[in-house]
Parts: sequence; structure tokens; C-alpha cells
Amino acid sequence: MQNAGDTLINGQPCSRIERMRFYQVMDSPVYTDSLTDLYTYSDSGIVWMFDPQLNAFDTLYDLNASPGDSWQLIHLPEPASLGQSFFLTVLDTGHIHIDGNSLRWLSVQYDFGDLWSDQIFLDTLIERIGSMDWYMLPYSLPNGATDAGEGGPLRCYHDHEISYQRPSVETCDLPLGVMVHVARPMLLIWPNPGTDCLTIRMPVGEKLQGVLVRDALGRICLHETPPVENEIVLDTERLPHGCYSIEVRSTHGQFVRQWIKE
Repeated sequence: MQNAGDTLINGQPCSRIERMRFYQVMDSPVYTDSLTDLYTYSDSGIVWMFDPQLNAFDTLYDLNASPGDSWQLIHLPEPASLGQSFFLTVLDTGHIHIDGNSLRWLSVQYDFGDLWSDQIFLDTLIERIGSMDWYMLPYSLPNGATDAGEGGPLRCYHDHEISYQRPSVETCDLPLGVMVHVARPMLLIWPNPGTDCLTIRMPVGEKLQGVLVRDALGRICLHETPPVENEIVLDTERLPHGCYSIEVRSTHGQFVRQWIKE
């Protein structure tokens, strides 16, 4: 996960966060896969993240919160139904010093309603770093909060001022040198955010077989069956502003990416 620079969504300046997943199944090579970008900004102690289902920014963290305060967990960027809503409640607050910086922390509990009513889920959120135990961001579980392929506690974090390494982690380097690694073909979509056109490209040797564009409610807006090529340019001029799901079928498999029209 890394900050990939600034952008503008619905007139709001924000940061684009790129996500990359490294995973291995049994004795297979280590694979890499790009995940949907996130869009966030902070203002006066509140961290906001863009929710594609709402086509608006919603509260991710409120570092000004007091014990007893609560807010609804934000939805995943991938398309999903607006089902049951889950919540986060603040239990305690305080400060921690990391590399000479005083950072606020929140001790929180997640309320997942009847889904896991017999279990208690606790977490700690630290200013600038995020969640300690729920893979950086506390997503709303009905949409897959901690996917098995990317879930788990935070290992390491660093920016231009602070560095954090979980005590149980020996190194922040990814363990990619143990065997020969094979990277999955990368699906490229640009510009993102964009306006009147959208280019989709697969690596050489991978052929596009079909493209579906869905809006935040899951409705199909465009359906293209490209010729036997690895690239297609979609005309998106007539699409309203907002967030879209791009479903791409290729000879390698099916991919889903998020695209924002400004």
C-alpha cells in the first residue's frame, strides 16, 4: 500500500492510495496482484475515504472522538450490495510517541450485529498509521472486510517522518527472494480518474474477450466485445460523473477494477 500522489474527486483534493497484494498458495511461486485504488484525505483530525456506493467521501477515522462515540464502517471500494450496516465504537483514547512525534490513538470495538454476535472484535487505530489488527482500514464486513488474501494485522508503516514495525515482525522487506516468482499479468486502466475516454490494456500475449462497465448500483452502462486485441478504448463521454466498476474478461481470467469519472 503506498501513496501514489494527489488527485481530485467531486472537487475534493485527495490522495490516491495504490494497493498491491503478494500471495502464495502452498508451494506455488509468489504472485502479485493489483487491487482497487483508495482515495482519502484528512481534515481537522478526521480521515475521509471515498465510498463508491455513496459517490461521496465518508468517515474512515475520527481522531477527535471520545469514549462512547460511534460511526458506521465505510464500504469497500469493490461493488457490493448496500446490506446491513456495521459500526465502530470508541472505548478509550490516548497518545503514543513514535520517532519523536506525539500521535493520537483510539481503542475501538467493532459491532457486526447478528453476523458474529457471540464474538468481540477489538482494534487500535493510530494517527497516520491506521488500524493495527484489521489490515490498515476497518471496512464494513458484509462487503468482505478482511479478505483472506490480504487480511491480517499491520506489519510495517513508514512516511517521511515516522516508521513503525510490529514487534513480532523480523523485517519489513517482503519475502520475495525465496524462490522463482511469477507475476500475474497486470491489467492497466487509464486515465483514472478520467473523463471522456477510458483505455484498457492487457500485457502482450493476453487477449481481451469482453468488458462490462457498471455504475455504483451495479447497473450495466457499457458492454463491449473487443476484437482479438490486448487493448480497447471506451467512449465514456455520456456516462455521468461517479464511480464505476470495470469488469474485464481475458484469456487469463476475469478482473475487476474501479474507475472514477470526474
